[in-house]
Amino acid sequence: MTMTRVPKIIAHRGYKQVTPENTMAAFESAVKAGADMIETDIHVCKSGEIVIMHDDNVSATSNGHGKISEMTLAELMQLDVGGWFGSAYTGQRIATLPELVSFFEKHPDLKLLLEFKGEWSESDCRKAIAALDAGNLRERTVLESFDTATMAALQKVAPSYDRGLLVEYPDPNYPVANVPT
Repeated sequence: MTMTRVPKIIAHRGYKQVTPENTMAAFESAVKAGADMIETDIHVCKSGEIVIMHDDNVSATSNGHGKISEMTLAELMQLDVGGWFGSAYTGQRIATLPELVSFFEKHPDLKLLLEFKGEWSESDCRKAIAALDAGNLRERTVLESFDTATMAALQKVAPSYDRGLLVEYPDPNYPVANVPT
């Protein structure tokens, strides 16, 4: 068997080995390192904006404490999300989905693997899709989640987007009919 295609390089949370994960610095570093695709995570904060962070709690990667869903964007923007990684990154702020879209507009060959963390309403999914559509990112974005209700909401509001259901441990007995398509 001859391989005719080279695997794509996916920067998980950006280039998190050399920059603080899920920050604009991590995404820029990933591009400079030659990534084909960036995987990142989104949450809805208390004031309704969509922000970039892996955990639902800000404690691990910022100088703050608390759940994203219980903090406003103004509160989240006060946090330093880079200093924990190293002094060169002190002052990095949490990124928003519109900032990420703007970044991708400047990198037209870059693809996006976007994980919707937790359960999202149709309304919140619509906000995310509107931001992606504003940047013409549909053809180069894959939407993903572990949450089947979120996947069902994404099917309703974004049927033309590629989607992927994330699973911890694939179950060969899980009926495919239960997976939103």
